[in-house]
Amino acid sequence: MTGQHPLVGVGPRDVVPLATLVDGWLQAGLISAEQAARLTTAAALPATAPRREGVPVVAEALAYVGGAVVLAGSSLLTAYYWGELAASWRFLLLAVATLVLLGAGAAVPRRLAAAGRRLRGVLWLAATAAWAGAAAVLVGEVVPDAFGSETEPVLVAGTTVCLAGLLWALHRFVLQQLALLVSGAVLVGTAIAWSGLPVEPGVGVWVLGASWAALGATRVVQPAETPILLGAATAVFGSMTAGDSDAGMVFVLVTVAAVVAAAIARHDLALLGLGALATMVNVPAAMSRWFAGSVPAATALVVVGLLLVAVAVSMTRRGRPAPPR
Repeated sequence: MTGQHPLVGVGPRDVVPLATLVDGWLQAGLISAEQAARLTTAAALPATAPRREGVPVVAEALAYVGGAVVLAGSSLLTAYYWGELAASWRFLLLAVATLVLLGAGAAVPRRLAAAGRRLRGVLWLAATAAWAGAAAVLVGEVVPDAFGSETEPVLVAGTTVCLAGLLWALHRFVLQQLALLVSGAVLVGTAIAWSGLPVEPGVGVWVLGASWAALGATRVVQPAETPILLGAATAVFGSMTAGDSDAGMVFVLVTVAAVVAAAIARHDLALLGLGALATMVNVPAAMSRWFAGSVPAATALVVVGLLLVAVAVSMTRRGRPAPPR
């Protein structure tokens, strides 16, 4: 056994009990009797990792179903009595609902796992929507003469952006990011319309979506997949709202092509699904605009689609099998 440790004396594939090693170290004088006792005692204890308490599936389901029932009942009560309530009571009702939802979300313990994050995210998303309604009632009915009709949407969207941004800062969940981006898109669009700038509101929404996707691509907002997908969806929507002219339709198609190219470059299936859906909606619209009633154009579109499918199948058949894990 030349070159082996005198206490171990085994090959790399042999397994030596810890008690044997500790006894050898003790006899060689490398450790004291107290240290030997502590090592053997520690080895006898089962390894335990800190467990995160989760929300039982039944409790989470009851929370969602209960919320849906409350929403349905509230909708019925609103339909029955909303017209008879004074504007101040309407605002108060929505404001209280906002506070209750915010408090319920905050009451979900921080120690809970993914289910707790989902539950808090849903509650705070509902709170954001409730506040948007409360703000609309406040500026449109409670104090209707304080602001102009064109200013009211900007104020509603602006206050909603503030609340959504605060909640996203406190809880970096996808629903809070979605609420922030949607309210931000509404704010940008209404602000451009209110300002009278010679710019389509949809172009501003496109800029917001592209900027948000860029923040995800540069890892400023993480995880990157969520802001890239939400930003791309916002950009596609913004381009579609600005696509009433020929130049606008080109703008839409270029945006869709950029989304598809980014999905291929990133190997992102969710982003590719968005690009495919946008293609399915906008390419026929462009063909109808530029080649209305043209059978050859529609046939060419079908042929191009079939060629793309054939190329995809060919690439999958020629691809190398994934290495076994």
